[in-house]
Amino acid sequence: MPVRIIVENAKKLSDSIWTANLHQSDLAVLSSARSKTGEMNILYLPSTEKPNGGLEQLLLNPIDIVFLNFGTSSNALIIFGEKEGISHDQKPSGNYHGDDDLFSKDILKLPKPLQDVGNELVSRIRKSFPGYFIKSTNGRYINQPDNFWTIKIQPNDQSLALTVRGKSLEFGGAGEIVVLDDRPGFSRFKLKEYRQLESAIKIINKSGNR
Repeated sequence: MPVRIIVENAKKLSDSIWTANLHQSDLAVLSSARSKTGEMNILYLPSTEKPNGGLEQLLLNPIDIVFLNFGTSSNALIIFGEKEGISHDQKPSGNYHGDDDLFSKDILKLPKPLQDVGNELVSRIRKSFPGYFIKSTNGRYINQPDNFWTIKIQPNDQSLALTVRGKSLEFGGAGEIVVLDDRPGFSRFKLKEYRQLESAIKIINKSGNR
């Protein structure tokens, strides 16, 4: 009987993206990962039908899985079907960009000066920490393959809301930015104008180098 991976307690983030915890024994049956960085394991199933939203258990066939990243934790991001910019004859590779194109479109909802701030922020962070975004159902863009920072575009507030891994006390003296505690192990802050950009980059870099 062919080997199958049974994923318990899976949670749906969006129409084609799920999160779950996977045992190392499950990951061992997969082919070699295309990268090994950060905490998150990333599995891509380009030809597998998206599961029903009410399911908590997923049954995966290893031969259908493209193993994009082998992380250091049991956390897994499972992507079903074609993602934007990916066709059946071009599976994800080292230049996989996730939802980065969608971020570029969403940021147009902000005033032009803040668009420039957001785009420059992402561009400069990517030089130190290569990766891409996955958009969650609440509109937050989560950095991958290491989810140490997130960014949310807020047109009504005319701001960029960011979270970073680390407690607020670790980012003391953040210059133009007030850093507050968020969920356990993370902090949050807002970016509203260009003069805050350098401080924001220092905070994110410090989080990524923890």
